[in-house]
Amino acid sequence: MISDLTRGVMADSAILTVGLSNGQMLQPALDLVRKGGVVVATGLAPWEDHVADLRLTEFILWQKELRGSLYGACNPQADIPRLLGLYRTGQLKLDELITNRYSIDDINLGYEHMLDGTNIRGIIVHEH
Repeated sequence: MISDLTRGVMADSAILTVGLSNGQMLQPALDLVRKGGVVVATGLAPWEDHVADLRLTEFILWQKELRGSLYGACNPQADIPRLLGLYRTGQLKLDELITNRYSIDDINLGYEHMLDGTNIRGIIVHEH
């Protein structure tokens, strides 16, 4: 529990990164951060979702922040090609971040390794 790990101080920040989010996910994320803490939401919600569920008094009194972020606030049209260029020239080390590679037939093994903590960043390699 975050409260136990931080001796009641809570986290400086939390990242809400889910594939599809909704307004009910905001308060649990805000509950994890300290006074002045920041929650960054990266998962998109349906366009029709207009309701954000949070305790306004706590949000205001504790000066918490809620931010939205897409691609880490970068400019994907400029930054992704630049990062790809850095990778291609060996200036950005990505291969070294991969813990394990799995074939599509070994996907269950990859999940098993992820759950038991022996795989941090595994990838599925698709053969042509």
